[in-house]
Amino acid sequence: MPLYSRYRLAVVDDDPTPRKILAFLFKGQNYEVAEAENGIQALAVLGKSRPHVLISDIQMPQMNGYELLRIVRKWFPEMGVVAISGTFDLDRSHADVTADACFSKGSYTVPDLLRCVAGLAKRYPLRSPARQGKMFLVWISQDYGPVLWIACRTCLQCFPFRYAAIRTADVHIVQCPSCFAKSTVSADELPSEAARTGSGAKEN
Repeated sequence: MPLYSRYRLAVVDDDPTPRKILAFLFKGQNYEVAEAENGIQALAVLGKSRPHVLISDIQMPQMNGYELLRIVRKWFPEMGVVAISGTFDLDRSHADVTADACFSKGSYTVPDLLRCVAGLAKRYPLRSPARQGKMFLVWISQDYGPVLWIACRTCLQCFPFRYAAIRTADVHIVQCPSCFAKSTVSADELPSEAARTGSGAKEN
């Protein structure tokens, strides 16, 4: 008789090797595991699987880990979040704000990670659920230059929007191409300059 998976886990990493290793490890501990290779893909996965805990890499293309964690904290605050990345690219001053635990690759033990994830899963929900309602979050991808990426809370899909199309004091009505939800984006509501090089999802 198959064992019942008590907890759900999502693993996000653009490198398939560590992602598959973590998935295999936690499946062996009777977790139901979903995988995603970047933050954009992860949002759709989170919406479907509603995991108790998320494990995310930081340095990823399109939407990096900091951007993903900020969106998760806004839209899925009840979820436990673990950030894992290389020793030199894990900025704890950012990650500590949006993650419940941080690990540097090569500097932690498997038992430590297992205990951490199990502890977070048992404490679910860690925070009160987010208020329902239509909302977009905006960030500037490091991969595509002056192009905004917008995440839609209604369908959890992401889509690009030309940064150059927004002029000072203009307010643009933006429609999600997947679910047709609408919101506005204006020049003074865009992510700060720091968002272009780090992470800056902004609620809209």
